[in-house]
Amino acid sequence: MQYISNLQLADNQFKIIERFQNRIQNRFLDIINNQQLDSIEFIQKFDISKLSIVNCSNILQPILICDKITELTIKECGLKDIDLLELENLEVLNLSGNRLSYLSDVSRFKNLRDLDLSYNNFKDIQFLKSAKLEKLNLEFNQIKDISVLAQQTSLKDLNIAGNDKINIKTVHLLLNLVKLNISGCDAKIQNLLKPLTNLEELNVSFNQLNYNLENQTKLTKLTAQQINVQKYDFLSLLTNIKSLDLSSNIKFDIQVLQQFGQLTSLTLKYNQLTNINKLDKLTNLEYLDLSYNKGVDLEPINRLNKLKQLYVRFCGLKNIIVLNNLVHLEELDISDNTGVNITGIQNLINLKILFSECNKLKDTNELKNMNNLKELQLNMNESIDITGLQYLPQITKLMLNKCKLYEISILKSLMQLEYLDISTNCITNIGSLKEIKTLKLLNIDCNKVNDLNSVQELPYFDQFIIGDQHLQ
Repeated sequence: MQYISNLQLADNQFKIIERFQNRIQNRFLDIINNQQLDSIEFIQKFDISKLSIVNCSNILQPILICDKITELTIKECGLKDIDLLELENLEVLNLSGNRLSYLSDVSRFKNLRDLDLSYNNFKDIQFLKSAKLEKLNLEFNQIKDISVLAQQTSLKDLNIAGNDKINIKTVHLLLNLVKLNISGCDAKIQNLLKPLTNLEELNVSFNQLNYNLENQTKLTKLTAQQINVQKYDFLSLLTNIKSLDLSSNIKFDIQVLQQFGQLTSLTLKYNQLTNINKLDKLTNLEYLDLSYNKGVDLEPINRLNKLKQLYVRFCGLKNIIVLNNLVHLEELDISDNTGVNITGIQNLINLKILFSECNKLKDTNELKNMNNLKELQLNMNESIDITGLQYLPQITKLMLNKCKLYEISILKSLMQLEYLDISTNCITNIGSLKEIKTLKLLNIDCNKVNDLNSVQELPYFDQFIIGDQHLQ
């Protein structure tokens, strides 16, 4: 075995990590989903600069690690307490998704610039008083007061989303902020954003926006879902906006967007839209999401010929012909449009990713000439005929969950397939899959397979999800 610069040990369920001690050459170690790993003291022996431990819920205190580490992630490990030793070179610390409510003073980490404490149980953040951070993520905790951040004048990126009824008044002192996320804070946003003239990305979703953002002329990305405003005239001041998300604003008048010809990304989910005629002016759009606007007339989209990503899930789409001019499309989601006719989809010659789930599709013949298609998700199309898939040898990811499949031998021609989900079907024989030497992940959960020998020796297997079967 040669020297390794980046080692990932995932889903191993055993303690073999120490045997790689002399093979990792001064770089990265990722330990993922190793539930039998209860101590990481051995890591002190490794010469690494970046360590990531994810979903290893049996790790016990104390956590002793190499003092050369500059980036440390201990994520989703169920930690209630943590006592890190002095890590003088630590620059990035991610403790997201644990159960932490207290952290000792982080000012001892002199080089720490990026701290992620999201999805924990923090209420008090006094331990941040003397820190000198540039990026801070406190998303989804129980924090009510952020006044301690008043001294964080070097902060450029702050995320305090999901801290219900938090007092956000201190935000107006953070003049160097470039990115701010205060989504879901149940706050009344008035003039406190006015001094933040350097903002380029802002998320104010699920709040009451009572300020017109007149000073945020540098904004290029605005996310403002369900903001409870009567008028959207304030958008006219945001002349540099490239990305806009106004989902779940049912009183939104789409005419406001006519002047935003510079937009490249637009999301308008759950807006109860029916008429989108004015969107044909947005000729620079590359990304458009209109999902969950049932009954919307999609014909104007056909004139947006720069679109690369389009999502029209649950829009009442009946026929794919209305999208035929979108020849630059690379990703398309038409799921949950029951009975949609996909005749003509071959015209989308650059399509790489297609989601067509829960559409009651009966066959796949319309897909057989789509030579650029790499990912195909056809979940929950019961009793679909998959014969047409044999003409897509370039497919690398295929999802056929809950399709009432009995026979899959046709898939053996997909010689580039890496990820296959055929879970929750009626399959008894998977012997034909042994021909697909490229398979990395196979999910056959909830079938009637009685013999696994044929696929166990596939050379690139990373993950095999077996679940409920009729194994002998």
